[in-house]
Amino acid sequence: MTAGADTAWLAHAKWLHSLDVEIGFLLADPASSPSLEPLTTPRKIDRLLRTSEAIGHEDELAAYYRRCIHDARRRNRSFNEYSHLFWMMKPVLEALQTRAPGQLLFDVEQGWSMEIVLHDSRIYIRQGDDVGSSDDDAVMASVSRELLAAQAQPLMTRTEAIIARLAKELGEDVWTTRKTNPFFRR
Repeated sequence: MTAGADTAWLAHAKWLHSLDVEIGFLLADPASSPSLEPLTTPRKIDRLLRTSEAIGHEDELAAYYRRCIHDARRRNRSFNEYSHLFWMMKPVLEALQTRAPGQLLFDVEQGWSMEIVLHDSRIYIRQGDDVGSSDDDAVMASVSRELLAAQAQPLMTRTEAIIARLAKELGEDVWTTRKTNPFFRR
């Protein structure tokens, strides 16, 4: 473990025997963007299109992101005001592929936090509302590192293929790189 890291929560994590690892493309909230035509691709989660659901629907996803960009330009919004639609947790998967014990990831974003720790061949994940919130409010789980690592590489390959296709269609990769003013094809 990393020096000074709080590890007491590891004992309270629920042990899982299986876990499906996925990456998703965040979709706009219809209430925030009522003029944006929604993505109609079938999916299990309303505002998230998982890579397994995106396969075979890349053209529809690219068209959706073109509509997002067009909507933002029409409303005179900067890329920073809608860049959350291009955010994804790819660093989580990269962290899962390591074998070094300790804290693999700690991320705090707008009142949300996630910590991932590798300890004794298990991955521990804690997700909560904020850094200072109690563990009573957090979701804590543990799963075999080998199980997640086996899923990580095929998922990374699938994700990279989808992103390459989207970048080709839109003119920029804004999913795996941080850009403040990307140039999108019109």
